[in-house]
Amino acid sequence: MCFNLFGNLSKDRILAIGILRNYLPEIEQVGKVMFEYAPEERYTGDNSAFDVAIEVVTKDGNGLLGLECKYTDEFSYKDQKTGIVYGALGDPSRATYEQVFKRSDCFLQSFDAYVRDKRVNQLFRNQLIAESLIQNEKKYAFVRTGLVYHQDDSKALECGTHFQNMLRDGEKRFKIITIQDFIGMAQKLELDWDTRVWTMLVWARYSGNELSDKVAELIQGNG
Repeated sequence: MCFNLFGNLSKDRILAIGILRNYLPEIEQVGKVMFEYAPEERYTGDNSAFDVAIEVVTKDGNGLLGLECKYTDEFSYKDQKTGIVYGALGDPSRATYEQVFKRSDCFLQSFDAYVRDKRVNQLFRNQLIAESLIQNEKKYAFVRTGLVYHQDDSKALECGTHFQNMLRDGEKRFKIITIQDFIGMAQKLELDWDTRVWTMLVWARYSGNELSDKVAELIQGNG
């Protein structure tokens, strides 16, 4: 899903700007679109990565938008008793996380509030990647994070909204994007036919549940 949504943005910068300005209005240019991206240095000490990271340029300089994409899978979670990071490789040390955490000014709650909350643990680790890039590299003037999810996934919305509220200037730092909204923004642009077909195919594959919902209702109605 992540690649089908954002793959076209890597080859069509005008399309990318047109869509992404709905979430970052200050965008002037779009650069690389990178999948499963994390800095090679692994500043956070684990193998967490953004599902997709998009380089952008604004009047304030170069920036990065790092997104988590969810469709049917659950958020991964680091169990505090066993030390296992579900959905990620490795066993990052608490000290490495805390070092990045303490040097950041975006977190409103205690370290344990993020680490022990299954709803936000994975989003927190993504945010640590963002903060570590700002702290260790001069490449980006800012890094924004966010969540892309199916519009009917109330659980994903709850997790995203909860995490957004745990950040200073949360709505600015962390973007919440539905697949439906993403496709709708694309369809409002002046598109060539191939790109418009792409929007329809993505909608049908990931967002068009009307037909299957009706079939499900019929099956349930027939016992």
